[in-house]
Amino acid sequence: MINWFYNLLYYSNPCYKSIFGYSYKFWEGVASNLDVVNLGSNTGLYGFRYDGLPVKAANWALGPQSLNQDLMILKTYSSYIRPRGTILVPLCPYSSCLKNYTGTEWLKYYTIVHPGVMEDFSIEQQKLAYRWKDHPFRVALRPMSHGCVQSIKQRLQGIEDGLDLDVQQFCREALESDAQGFIDGWKRQFKIDDVEAPLPVHIRAGRKKRVETLIELIRFCIDREFRVFVVLPPVTSALSKRLSSTFRENYIYSFARECGVLDDMLLDYLDCPDFNDAALFVNSLFLNKRGGLLFTRRVLKDIGF
Repeated sequence: MINWFYNLLYYSNPCYKSIFGYSYKFWEGVASNLDVVNLGSNTGLYGFRYDGLPVKAANWALGPQSLNQDLMILKTYSSYIRPRGTILVPLCPYSSCLKNYTGTEWLKYYTIVHPGVMEDFSIEQQKLAYRWKDHPFRVALRPMSHGCVQSIKQRLQGIEDGLDLDVQQFCREALESDAQGFIDGWKRQFKIDDVEAPLPVHIRAGRKKRVETLIELIRFCIDREFRVFVVLPPVTSALSKRLSSTFRENYIYSFARECGVLDDMLLDYLDCPDFNDAALFVNSLFLNKRGGLLFTRRVLKDIGF
């Protein structure tokens, strides 16, 4: 009863969740001697489901989360992975583009990673993060109170948490609109006018940092004798058809090659026919609970589990 009430006040509260997401999976303790872990942003968060599978594994993805944050989490928790364990690094269509996290986007990492692995660590921001984590109603009474009302209404209406959804939310027409919405949103976020054109100057400049980060992450794994795979999770056909061969080469495959991702290290499921059914997704991009379990089984099989 206490856990249910705490979840209603905090973890399910849209205000609290907008800052910390699913960070509580680190707060509540990380299992040791893990066979497999995945990193990643929302595609990893929704895509990997290990419940009931014969492997000791953990989903370390948070959303949103960039390669830099993946590396921070891996450096902090790598000791929880067994010798010669496996690291899965999912990439989103625009993972090669640099995203600078600022303000509240950074706060959750102050509560889950070691200060020594954080760039531009700030003791003031750390204090703010823990005030938000431990005393959110003191920090933002009105937004948190409003979030509680929303959380209670959602519970009474039977609205499930996104990770618990087992159905496709959209009809065919709405799915097409959702897919275009993702494309338009990414173009705005990364200031890209034409995805078919050569990479803009600002994208090439930011990409250097992305390449350096993924190379460092891969070397970190290899130096510790972990197996590492870069994974391209499946998307619906509504979204896949909007990712042209030119876009994929410019933003995904050339990036992987620059990072030294060998063919046997890259697991490409973008157009995998086993996941063509939109009913396996919650929208045009994220797998639902059933789809995530099927996908995880497939990945584990392909890497020898």
